[in-house]
Amino acid sequence: VKNKRRAIFAPGFTSMVLSAVAQAGPNFEKHLNVRPLPIENEPSVQAHGVQSGKTDGAEQDDEDDDMPLFSLGEKRSSNEGLSSASSKRTKTGLEWCDLGFHPLFLAKTVMILSKAWGHVYREVSHSDYSWRWEVHHGQTSESYSSEEGGKCKNPRTPGSLSLENLNFALDDKILERLATVPYKGQPYFGDDDAERAQQYYAMDMVLVGHLVSPLRTGLLDELLALKKVGILQTSDEGAAVLADDWFTRVDPLVLDDMENHNWDNDISFDKFMVHPRVRRELRNYWMRIDGAWALNEDLGEVIFVDEEWNEWRRTFEEKRETKSSEADGIGKFGI
Repeated sequence: VKNKRRAIFAPGFTSMVLSAVAQAGPNFEKHLNVRPLPIENEPSVQAHGVQSGKTDGAEQDDEDDDMPLFSLGEKRSSNEGLSSASSKRTKTGLEWCDLGFHPLFLAKTVMILSKAWGHVYREVSHSDYSWRWEVHHGQTSESYSSEEGGKCKNPRTPGSLSLENLNFALDDKILERLATVPYKGQPYFGDDDAERAQQYYAMDMVLVGHLVSPLRTGLLDELLALKKVGILQTSDEGAAVLADDWFTRVDPLVLDDMENHNWDNDISFDKFMVHPRVRRELRNYWMRIDGAWALNEDLGEVIFVDEEWNEWRRTFEEKRETKSSEADGIGKFGI
């Protein structure tokens, strides 16, 4: 198991993503093999997402409904200055820097998650999923309300092995093609069989988009959420990396996961496969004091009190249950 880098047990999803980023992010640029676009053919395009942008008001609203969390406020106008189509470059108007991450980085992160934990990680319940959504948004969004979070359900089947065998969908040829995609600007397909190269490009982008989508893994939403709170940053090449002070920005969901599973212990590495940097820095900078989490560097200043977080969740669950009962029109409240 150790030699194959496969865990025996799975930590929480956020802990797995942090670990995968710590592995995939550093030196990511060494995996790239981008072919520069000739200056005379270089288009000026700004777009968001894999498909070309929609400018009509009604169509734009439909597009917003399908966008990942935290990306709605980061959209940029689409197809500005779009030059004439060329058989040597993409017609989709895609720039991956608008999405936030390079497709090769996303693919490699999916592979790490699948290889290490795909056989043991099971999707959380709707209740646990909505609580995590509440914690992420409740701390970062001024317009967020708990009523909205109470309606949130896991888009994947609770208890399913959602990460299992996904690494087999990404073979070496796909990774080689993804390595040639620029993070900024348009891909260049060269002079030889450009049409076929475009077809492969479109298929690869659809595949990566599916693998990181909420319906498949939820990886993109998780990366964007962690970036929003300052735990992750994006390198110039489009890889997510841990911020210098990332460990000061984690929430009790990660800290409790560490304590409950004891994966910060070096002896537990072979069981949970959490990256050494994640284990080391969380262990060194956080400690438990009388039912609370405190940062060591602040001389034991209490940051998270268990009772406050427990009360927050109890209140959240009560609201969620009330909304669920009202929606079903049954039961406890005589509806």
